[in-house]
Amino acid sequence: MSENVHSAAGYEYYPEAFDSGIYELASKIVNDKRFYRIFVSYFLKTMLDPTQLVHARSSIVNEVQSLAPHSSIIKTVWCSLSLATEKYFNEKALDYAWSDEEKEEAQRDWFGLIAPGFIPGDYNRSLDISVIKAWKSRLIKLLGRDMGPMAACDMCTSKCLYSYDVKALDDNWVQKFDKARQRENAAATTAHMALSMCVNLTFKIDIDLAFCITARTVQHQDTFEDAQHDFMEKVRIEMEKIIARENKAAEERKEIEKSKKRTAATAELMPPSRDGSVPAAKTAPPQDYQKDKSNKPEISDQEILSKLGPKPKTNTPPEGSLSRDQLFEVIVRIGLTGAKWRTLCEETILANQLSADEIEQEIQRRLKNVNCEPENQG
Repeated sequence: MSENVHSAAGYEYYPEAFDSGIYELASKIVNDKRFYRIFVSYFLKTMLDPTQLVHARSSIVNEVQSLAPHSSIIKTVWCSLSLATEKYFNEKALDYAWSDEEKEEAQRDWFGLIAPGFIPGDYNRSLDISVIKAWKSRLIKLLGRDMGPMAACDMCTSKCLYSYDVKALDDNWVQKFDKARQRENAAATTAHMALSMCVNLTFKIDIDLAFCITARTVQHQDTFEDAQHDFMEKVRIEMEKIIARENKAAEERKEIEKSKKRTAATAELMPPSRDGSVPAAKTAPPQDYQKDKSNKPEISDQEILSKLGPKPKTNTPPEGSLSRDQLFEVIVRIGLTGAKWRTLCEETILANQLSADEIEQEIQRRLKNVNCEPENQG
């Protein structure tokens, strides 16, 4: 980080956030491991899903509030974010052998994206997705490599977009992967765990990011590169199976939803009978249970993601549980990340009698009105 406050990255955007007291506090915040991991996660979320530039910024604000509850929050957030950005690009430039010009350009691009959402001023607050996509395209050109640093990198299709971020986010993952590799079905268990970690960090399933997380950890477990490569090949296959099964299940549920809508529409169009009643819509005869069961895809006991909550046994919510309105909001926010909310939250939607159509409408409404106005951070 810059020793001279006036030369610090981000100073030109909001000089008031760099007085000596705030700068000293922000320097301590950036050195907090948890805060820096949250910042790196925020960067990755934005890279994988442009809308997270807005939707995930609360994670930065909330963490600064927890570390400095009595500070001027808007100024402290911006100073902390600026110093974290400077640290991020300095370290990343070393890892990728960027020139000073390449580093400055990448850093300047990032500041241009985040400034409207975090600081007051005369900014155009509307979010142009095309601008973020152009930023991502330029960044990928800087990060892309033909070869990776590990034995298993030849199987990765995103070399080397995530290597620094995975290193920065590593929170002693080796212990978790050690336990996974002790299981009889080590490759499948490892694949499930890595995909779950990927979702927890970024709200997205990205096979190459999950693969990079695993490869980095396996590198520290196996002495011989051949052993690393053989195991990672099995893990990659398991990851692809999991994602294919997840996509297939999502498509099946989508078709079921369409079928229900068609049935409902048919019932509405049927003319009333002579006695004034509306005849029931014709439905297909029930299928044989055992036959239907055999055609269903096998579901593993280990899910990529845990459900929001178990199906309640009674209509009275247990103490401390979320209300229907709160659950509705949680599912909408999951949908805004780009995750397959219908699949992930199906049990919760059914158990709490929520309307999937209303959730979809709310998600689409918010996506059309994405705004970069800084949240109330006071």
